[in-house]
Amino acid sequence: MAAPLEPTGVPAPVRAEVSSESEPGTLRPGSGTAVALRDPVELMRSVASGIDRTGPVAVAHDLGSASAAAARRYAEILGREGVEVYALGEMPVPGLTFTIRRLRARAGVWVSSAPRPAHRAEVRIFGPDGTEISPDSLHAVGLRPPIPALGGGMPSPRVAAFPGGPAAAERYLDSIVDQVDRAAIRKAALRVVLDCDHGSSAIVGPSLLGTRLGCRVTTLRTDPPERVSGPRSEPREMDLHELARAVTGAGAAVGFAHDADSDQVTFVDETGASVDGAIALALFARETLRRQPGATIVTSIGSSSAVEEVVGKAGGRLVVTRSGPAAIAFAIAEHHAAFGGEEDGRFVWPEHQNSPDGPMSSARLIELLVREGRPLSTIVQELPSRTVQRKDVPLPDGVRAPVMERAASRLAREATRTVTIDGVKAFFPDGWLLLLPHEGAPVCQVSAEGLSADRAEALLSMGATLVHDLVAALSEEAGSGDLWCDPA
Repeated sequence: MAAPLEPTGVPAPVRAEVSSESEPGTLRPGSGTAVALRDPVELMRSVASGIDRTGPVAVAHDLGSASAAAARRYAEILGREGVEVYALGEMPVPGLTFTIRRLRARAGVWVSSAPRPAHRAEVRIFGPDGTEISPDSLHAVGLRPPIPALGGGMPSPRVAAFPGGPAAAERYLDSIVDQVDRAAIRKAALRVVLDCDHGSSAIVGPSLLGTRLGCRVTTLRTDPPERVSGPRSEPREMDLHELARAVTGAGAAVGFAHDADSDQVTFVDETGASVDGAIALALFARETLRRQPGATIVTSIGSSSAVEEVVGKAGGRLVVTRSGPAAIAFAIAEHHAAFGGEEDGRFVWPEHQNSPDGPMSSARLIELLVREGRPLSTIVQELPSRTVQRKDVPLPDGVRAPVMERAASRLAREATRTVTIDGVKAFFPDGWLLLLPHEGAPVCQVSAEGLSADRAEALLSMGATLVHDLVAALSEEAGSGDLWCDPA
């Protein structure tokens, strides 16, 4: 395996939530890096100043009426700041990131609606390469640092519908179809089920799988988010029971669960069983190396050793980098990789675009099933299986750095080798242990893999206990118990 890559200059993503029930423009931090900006005007001015107003900026939104209204507001603000704006309308995140590159836009803004009763819109900002970034990190991707906002009279908004959102969506779908064997897929006419999770997959998913690829498609949860009560989840956390029942009930070959943004996907086989993210990652790596022998595959530090084994057997080169889509994209570009991804269902196909893409991944899996002519459950049984367990342990910000330093020192004495490109990963003859501080919360994600479930559980317990004990010890050294947290 190649020496692990430690990317530099990878900006942290940011998500902010705008509440329609609070004062206009109130921002509440979402997942990712906290936002210091306090209102939409300030947020969009940061984008405008970060790109030196050389534009254009592409703005898109999901199916929600709240997000559509917010997107119009953001486009107007950007236009009044002197930025040329392309209003794409309804578009999933992968469609936006694809279009950013095609337009040679300087940035992209995507707005989504939360289900009731929250009534808020979430904002994501992307750089010129489609990588999610923070407004105060625009300079990290080759853009100018923020400059003072325009003063005095505002220029008239320059907002254009590029030439209509549907045209941009068509170009995005064209690119996906061009990457797969459309004729073979249409001839097979597989029956598939698509769960849109009330998100942006409903904008393009049914058209891609049905109209363009000729599959017989059953769709679930395509209603806009404001008609939904309760939160939506990431695919790996979703209740897949409804999808599993639909797959087996329809006699479908496969089911797809897209997240609300459409950049993540989880697969369900013909028996109704979900396919583990590590297995899906390994399967796509093997298929990529079948098409491109000797190619480079990129994954993150938290991925299963099954991926390394599959890539090694197929004669490929594996590059391991930090966790997160930005790090994956950076490594793919740096090493001219043919495929990359993580076990959370974010898979990247650089021949299409260097960003996670759920619809593209779904089309690739359909193509694989057609070529193999075998059930998905049979295919995945050929791949190495590992037991990976995860647990979050409290890790207060005040002791994060010293805890990780001491943990790295302790594990370096006990493990066969350690890697510290992202957290601390310790390798043992029969498994590994990863301690990875969460970017946006005072917790440490402890992950462990073993050749058996018992060994994975033992390593997980060892890691959780180590973090807990170090937090307690440092709190005691500081003479205060307020940093101590109960791992339970």
